[in-house]
Formats: sequence, structure tokens, C-alpha cells
Amino acid sequence: MTHTLVGQWPVECSRGPGWLFVRLAATPADQSHGYAGLADSLDQLLRAELLRRLLVELDQVENLTEELVEELESLRCRLETTGGLLRISGASDASLPAADRQHHLAHYPTRRAAVTAGRTANAPVHDC
Repeated sequence: MTHTLVGQWPVECSRGPGWLFVRLAATPADQSHGYAGLADSLDQLLRAELLRRLLVELDQVENLTEELVEELESLRCRLETTGGLLRISGASDASLPAADRQHHLAHYPTRRAAVTAGRTANAPVHDC
């Protein structure tokens, strides 16, 4: 199902057992405020679906900005402090902004890898 989140981000949503999958579309060219507020919008969507695990798929996002990474990091911290989980897929280390490659976001190449993965030795674990 397609949703437009507060802030005008078009997303494709689907559910799996215990998961909400959200494919984030690229920022529209006419959207001047970037990704500000995305964490709040995704958190509201997750709560509305009564789920605690969220996979954000970034394969359609052409430019992973620092602002986007900060919003996802904020959401990760918020979810983990309440027993939830955030994983991302479709982003590679090379596509992350240089300053954010050491961020706390565990990322996976595919949806399947993200959902079936346990914490690996190199997956980041940090306090919020």
C-alpha cells in the first residue's frame, strides 16, 4: 500500500510477520525541507500498525544525506529505548555520507538479509 507521510514523503508499505516494511522514495525535487520530521512520521506509522520492528528500504533513495541518516538514527534510538528495532536495507557503506559511516545504523543489502540477520560481530551496538 502507498502512503504519503507528513512532510510529503511517498512510501510503499507492507507487512510481514512482526515487521513493517517501508520503502522510502527519493525526495521529490520540489520538496525544499528535505527529511526533517521523517523519524516522527515513521514512528507514528509504526505505532498505527501496532508493530515494534521496522525495516526502512532505501534502494530508491539516490542521495543519502546527513539529514536522512540523522533522522534514521534518531528513530533507531527511540525504538530501541522502547524495545523496538530498526533496520535499513538497500544502502551501502559507500552511499552513506562520509561523516556518517561510523553511525549506529546496522544496514543490510536486502530485506531478507535484514529480517533474518542476528546481530553480527561487526554490527554496531551503541547506547542511545
